[in-house]
Amino acid sequence: MWGLITLALGIVALIFLAQTLFGPARFDLRRVALWGLAALGLSLLGAEWLPHPVAGMLLGYLGTHAFAPHWRRHAPVLALGALLGVGAGLAGASWVFIPLVIMGALWGLRQLRRPATGGGEGWGTALGAPNTPHGELPAGMRGEAVNPIPQPEAVPVGAPRTPAQARAAAPSAMPAPVMDGLLALQGDERLPAEARAQLVALDLRTRELSDLLRAGGASEALYTARAIREEYAPSAVQAYLRLPRAQANSLPLEGGKTGRDLLYEQLGLLLDGAQELIDQATRSGGQDLLSHGKFLEEKFGRRGKDWEL
Repeated sequence: MWGLITLALGIVALIFLAQTLFGPARFDLRRVALWGLAALGLSLLGAEWLPHPVAGMLLGYLGTHAFAPHWRRHAPVLALGALLGVGAGLAGASWVFIPLVIMGALWGLRQLRRPATGGGEGWGTALGAPNTPHGELPAGMRGEAVNPIPQPEAVPVGAPRTPAQARAAAPSAMPAPVMDGLLALQGDERLPAEARAQLVALDLRTRELSDLLRAGGASEALYTARAIREEYAPSAVQAYLRLPRAQANSLPLEGGKTGRDLLYEQLGLLLDGAQELIDQATRSGGQDLLSHGKFLEEKFGRRGKDWEL
C-alpha cells in the first residue's frame, strides 16, 4: 500500500517539477526548490525510481540555461539546480555525477576563455557589448539609434562650399557599418544553447573581420562578412525554427542528422569561413608590413658602408 502511495505522489511531484523546469516558472527559485526537494524526499521515502528522471530533467535544465548568454541573471536558481542534481545522485542516480562534472568543466572553461573584465559585468560586457541593467535591452534592440552618423551641414544652393563641406557632401564608397543583426538571434530561447553560443562567436568574428577590412575600403570580403551576419546565419536559424518543435531535435532529416545537427553544421561552416577571411586579412597586412620593412632596410640600412648622398 505504501508503495502505491509513494508511486502516485512521485508521479505528481515529477509532473509539477517538469512543468516548473521547462515552463514559464523555470527561474522561480521557490517553485524549483519546492518540487525538486519534494521529489528527492519521496525518493528517500520509498520511490527509489524517482531520482533517475529527476536527474535527467535537471541535466536538461542546466544544459539549456547555464550556457545561455544571460545566465548571470538566474545564477541562484541554476546553482540550486546543480545542488538538486547532486542530491539526485546521492539518492540513487549516481550516474548523474559524470555528466555534471563534464558540464561543470565545460562551463568553467567557457568562463576562463572570456576576456578579463570588471567584477560586476555580465556576459554581454565580456563579449564586447555594453553592460545594461537586468531586464533592459541594449539601445540597438530598443529601436534607438546606436552611434548615429552626423549629417553634413546644409549649404544653400549656389553658395560656395568649404573643402570640409565638399568632402562631406561627396558620395562615399565605404559601406554602412555592420548592423547588429545577430543580437536578437543570440537571445532566442527556442534555439539550443550550443547554437546560441555559435551565434555569439560568429558575431565576434564578423565584427573583428569588419574592423580589419573597413580601413581598406569596400571589398568582396567585407560584403561577405555582412552577408554572413545579415543573410546566411539568419536564414539557417529561421529554417531550423520552422521545423516542428517536437521533432526538430529528434527526427533524422538526412544522413541520420536532425535539424539541430544540421544547424550546428551550418553555423560551424560560417564560423570557419569567417575565421579564414580573418586569417587572409591578417596575412595580407603582414605582407604589407614585411614589404615596408624591406623598403626601409634598402633605404636606410648602412649594411657596413657609409650613407650614400
